[in-house]
Amino acid sequence: MYSDIAIAVDKSPCSHASETIGVEIAKQFHAAVSGYHVYSGRFHRARFGALEPYLPPRYQDEDQLDYQRRIHSVLIERGLEIISLEYMKGLSEKCAGEKIPLREVLKDGKNADILIEATRSHDLFIMGAQGLGTVEGTRTLGGTASSVLRHAGCDLLIIRNDRIPRKVLVGIDGSEESFGAVKTGSGLASMMNGEVTLISVFNPQLHRTVFSLLSRVLSEEAGKVFRFNEQETLHNTIIDRSLAELYRKYLDRGCEVARDSGCSRVNPVRKEGVPWNEICREAEQGGYDLVVVSRSGMHKGSYSDIGSTAERVVRNTGANVLVVGGWAQIPGKIPSGEPASVPCPAGGSLEWTEEASARIENVPPFARSMAVLAIERYARELGVFIITPEIMDGAREKFGI
Repeated sequence: MYSDIAIAVDKSPCSHASETIGVEIAKQFHAAVSGYHVYSGRFHRARFGALEPYLPPRYQDEDQLDYQRRIHSVLIERGLEIISLEYMKGLSEKCAGEKIPLREVLKDGKNADILIEATRSHDLFIMGAQGLGTVEGTRTLGGTASSVLRHAGCDLLIIRNDRIPRKVLVGIDGSEESFGAVKTGSGLASMMNGEVTLISVFNPQLHRTVFSLLSRVLSEEAGKVFRFNEQETLHNTIIDRSLAELYRKYLDRGCEVARDSGCSRVNPVRKEGVPWNEICREAEQGGYDLVVVSRSGMHKGSYSDIGSTAERVVRNTGANVLVVGGWAQIPGKIPSGEPASVPCPAGGSLEWTEEASARIENVPPFARSMAVLAIERYARELGVFIITPEIMDGAREKFGI
């Protein structure tokens, strides 16, 4: 799964944890490791230039200034190189102890720019949630980590502690991207002889909130045209139940993917609420070593660099987080998971006639899954096991779909 792993090194506590976990993953996958440290020689030179007018009078002579510039430049560049080599010693010793090949990369420049560029050349990039500017007692994501999170070109593992990923939590929203996260998280858990929990969160309260707002803004005449009362009943009796059933199916498929990925210990969890919040809450209450999310999900936008759920999980959980999928894959390069995640009309214990199957295809993809579930529920209530256009008409008349 991972054959080329990169680790960002800066001697911060999160960096030490990154080294520990990165070496353990590399050992399990027989992967090579590249250690990256970026130093800011250019920044120091620019700052020295800005300070020149404020130096004591004896340094204001142009010859003296030129001499100081050359001395400062040599000391800074050579000093930063020596420090960078020292920074790499810890990772070098850990890799040597496990006989893992290590490539040391030391570069002068802007931290985030160089690390983002580096993510284009590896399978997995590991870095600390915070660097040397850590504010003790906070979960704030550092500035460099924030930039890399948004633009990483490969899977990104954000580290807050040194817990080896044996107890893994993976979020599912029904998109193909999220099932890719299941495959990655389960494969990692399997290699670590661990277990994986799949969590699927749906939010029926969103629909209730929308209808509550509509009831206050629609005029009586507009409410009649919109058939407000019927629509509200439809959501309360069908949509909420269908959402629960739909997300159960997502979990069923996720469990299959997890087992196919080699993980025998798989636990499904279905919850109601705001997805990012419930994932963070489960991560904390369950004491997970690692949370895995896909970079984008069911509702990805054309211009977004990361999904809001993934970003909020990274920023708000105290666990390590693996974000699966690189930035370059986002806009239009991966088909939406919605069509592949819709329950197949002809599958399961009920059969669909050719006419019924053709007719359900006319329903927009975003609503098709819930329509299928509602129609099949209606058929089961009647004790019918073959879906025909007549059954669909009956369901439509009863539920308003």
